[in-house]
Amino acid sequence: VRAHLQITKYMQKFSFLVFLLSISLTSICQVSNWHEDIDYFESELAKNHIDFYSIIDSVDFHNRLSVLKEKTDFLTDYEVELELQRILASLHISHTSILVQFNQSTKRLPLIADFFDDGLFIVGINKSNREFIGRKIIGINNIPIEEIYSRTEPFVSFENKQWLNRQFPYFISNVSFLKYIGVVKEDSLLTVNLDNQVTINFKAGLENLVSETAEVFNTSNWLKNRTRNYWFYVDNTCDLVYIQYNRCQEDTSYLFVDFVNDILKSVKEDSVNRILIDLRLNSGGDSEVFNPLIFALKELKNIEVYTAISKKTFSSGRMVAIKLRNQINSILIGENTGGSPRSYGNLRQIKLPNHTIVVNYCTKYFSLEDT
Repeated sequence: VRAHLQITKYMQKFSFLVFLLSISLTSICQVSNWHEDIDYFESELAKNHIDFYSIIDSVDFHNRLSVLKEKTDFLTDYEVELELQRILASLHISHTSILVQFNQSTKRLPLIADFFDDGLFIVGINKSNREFIGRKIIGINNIPIEEIYSRTEPFVSFENKQWLNRQFPYFISNVSFLKYIGVVKEDSLLTVNLDNQVTINFKAGLENLVSETAEVFNTSNWLKNRTRNYWFYVDNTCDLVYIQYNRCQEDTSYLFVDFVNDILKSVKEDSVNRILIDLRLNSGGDSEVFNPLIFALKELKNIEVYTAISKKTFSSGRMVAIKLRNQINSILIGENTGGSPRSYGNLRQIKLPNHTIVVNYCTKYFSLEDT
């Protein structure tokens, strides 16, 4: 019996040691995996991104990645991802990025915000808080929104403030990101501070907010079909054809050439003399898709063409706006677009070998002013 007890005791000690060893090996393996991925990140960007070491100093890039490798055993996977994005953001190329703000493994607020001339406002929220739509956000957890903006900026890939303003609301709805920049504590309530000393309190832990999310938008006509690639209608009271072009992508159920023919038919039948092309929601795709409409508009006589743009007009969407201005003298209305007329694009992707992270990088330089 005594021998049996001693054997059992030794086996328990042995099992515990094996358990500790397995934890240590797992930890070492995870760190090693990140080291491999960071080395891969460095070599692939240098090899594939156009003008890479003309944009960023090679020694500084390598040193920053070396410092990050030393920290990986103290950071979560998402935090390493954030630090990689911080390094990419320093290039100030909008397309070169890891989309950390949309990470599916992180907790999110059921809140959608947007910048206007006089501040950041709620434009969508979960149904139980829908009375707050249209209210101005002045802070989170009593930290002023200007301070949060300043802390967020180093993580955003942007070429102008418009694109930074476009991306900022996505970052502040990501609770894991807010924790990393010190806005949210692990087990505290998250309070969104609104104007006139009004607050919205979200639950501690924030585990169930994703399932509660229900976007609520206003019912303006121009937002009703925002998920469609393109659509149009004739407004006879304004003598106008309104065209909304939301995505530079062919709709296989409604080919763009058919779409153009329908527009031309309406222009002729309704004898309209003005066309408004709305690109305010267009963040890109293939700019060549739009060319048939450009060619058609060149043939129309005595037609005024206007193009509506916003900070959400980006990449190929911005290229279409410039084509309309330069090739058919369309008048641009609205706000500045979310990018520079001289920028890098033609997006490609790198997938890290050990972590489910996709790195977007550029392979071509564009001077859109020449479009």
